Amino acid sequence: MASREVVKEFLGALMNKIAANRGRAAAKKILNSPETKKLAIKARNATNDLVNDLQKRASKGQPGAQQTLDLLKDLGLD
Repeated sequence: MASREVVKEFLGALMNKIAANRGRAAAKKILNSPETKKLAIKARNATNDLVNDLQKRASKGQPGAQQTLDLLKDLGLD
């Protein structure tokens, strides 16, 4: 019985390692794909546009604009 458990643990560890390697490889492919890079650039541009608009509104004294800028800064999106 003990040898069966050892084999079971070994096979379980082996399967987990294989799955982890496949997951890492898939993540690398996704992160390095041109489509993902294009989406990241579009998202960053949209964030920059939003921040610029909020800065203009805050300088004009519109309510809530500065609070939203502070929130974005706290989230690391400034």
